Amino acid sequence: MAGRYQFSEEEIKAIEQKRKENKDKQAEARLKALELRAKGAKAHEVAAATGFHAADVTQLVGKYRNNGLKAIAGNHYGGNHRNMSYECRKRSGYSRTVQGACRKRRTGRDQ
Repeated sequence: MAGRYQFSEEEIKAIEQKRKENKDKQAEARLKALELRAKGAKAHEVAAATGFHAADVTQLVGKYRNNGLKAIAGNHYGGNHRNMSYECRKRSGYSRTVQGACRKRRTGRDQ
């Protein structure tokens, strides 16, 4: 079994700085959990303070150790990006509906 990961003072300062710069709530929660763990709190203590499960806290530290701060602080969740410009929608045959969703224009043959 591997020993507990030890954070250096530079790493702790980098995590604190990233928390100050961050504007994403989900990333903020991950950074807070990582900071508490870096400052010596046990996984179950961090879990109680942040709402994460203790196993998630351990995985978070592992992700930080393997991929760095970018893996924790970044917004790595996908989504449906409907950022098409008017020209792009016109060229692709899509029109904007009232609800904000795009739908394919129907031609006489498709109906």
